[in-house]
Amino acid sequence: KGPILRGIVEELAPMTCLELGTYCGYSAVLMASVLPKRSRFITLEAQEGSLKVARQFIKLAGTEISDKITIVGKLSEDVIPTLREDFLVDTLDFVFIDHWKKLYLRDLKLLESHGLLRKGTVILADNMIIPGAPDYLEYVQSSDKYQTELIHSTLEYSDMEDALAKSVYQGLITDNNNREWVNRETLP
Repeated sequence: KGPILRGIVEELAPMTCLELGTYCGYSAVLMASVLPKRSRFITLEAQEGSLKVARQFIKLAGTEISDKITIVGKLSEDVIPTLREDFLVDTLDFVFIDHWKKLYLRDLKLLESHGLLRKGTVILADNMIIPGAPDYLEYVQSSDKYQTELIHSTLEYSDMEDALAKSVYQGLITDNNNREWVNRETLP
């Protein structure tokens, strides 16, 4: 999946990125290596053991990469609401979700409710088949808020089928006619 992830980030050239689930830091280094200069990459990891490994791995990548990365050792539910105030994030250009699968949907809704997504924000969620995040996938595939495609791949270190969900936020807004969400293009 590394080449897929790298290719998407390289094509998007995002300036402000968020990763939910650092693990060992491999994907953070991979993505930061192709980010434009002066870009920001914030990665969250709540597991202390993984956090220590990730910090060392990112440091070994060299300052050209490590200077772009901010590692935060806290829970996503505690950090997402503070991204504006604590990290001076207006909106995110790219989000990579690869932490606890049962938290994918909750955290996406937190990003929405705190206004951290803008029209065109790309959200890439890993492991849609194994182990899967069915509530998240149903949400991004059925909501007018997102245009979603599945990118088929294999599970890390195996030949088992897996997929990433690439969702583009459509910049949806509320209207005054009791419709909670409508696409800007469908407004009267």
